[in-house]
Amino acid sequence: MAGESDAGARAGAAGVWLGETALVALLFAAAAAWPTPDVNEAVYLTKARHAVDPAWAAGDFFLETPDAHGVFYLLFGPLAAALPLDRAAWVGRIAGWSAVACGFTWAIAPVVATLWGRVAAAAVFSLALRHTTMAGEWVLGGCEAKVFAWAFVFGGVGAWLRGRFATAWLLGGVATAWHPIVGGWALVALVVARA
Repeated sequence: MAGESDAGARAGAAGVWLGETALVALLFAAAAAWPTPDVNEAVYLTKARHAVDPAWAAGDFFLETPDAHGVFYLLFGPLAAALPLDRAAWVGRIAGWSAVACGFTWAIAPVVATLWGRVAAAAVFSLALRHTTMAGEWVLGGCEAKVFAWAFVFGGVGAWLRGRFATAWLLGGVATAWHPIVGGWALVALVVARA
């Protein structure tokens, strides 16, 4: 009986977390749903498409430069090849908003106790990104590697706040695989915070 009630409580908590994450993702989308292509989408999506189909735009100097964002190109290249680039950007944006919302809600939960407090924090965060010089296009904006790296950075921060340091560093490493600068500096910050 106790096992059943524990399982029910965990399922209920998971449902609340999913609902909260969906609400936060909608807030992020509302703050960053500007027309395609965004600042770096033309760069990331064309390089991703070229990575999976080197014959596409063959000979283009930029597209044939070395790739620094291999994980992004590997995962989004097929999408960029299958859809028109503006549609691929929207699919990537939705995935990015969802990923950042997962990371954000995981990171903010140990700091802000109430559901509505966390939603308010997400709203303030998204508004600050959109309306200040906090470089919102790199966190919530377009379909690019930095957005997904930030999702894992937030996940790492959430793990660090819970005392799960190995998990925090692992997530920082995943963030680095997505974007070496975002993830690398996050790892440095986690190491300094642990010291």
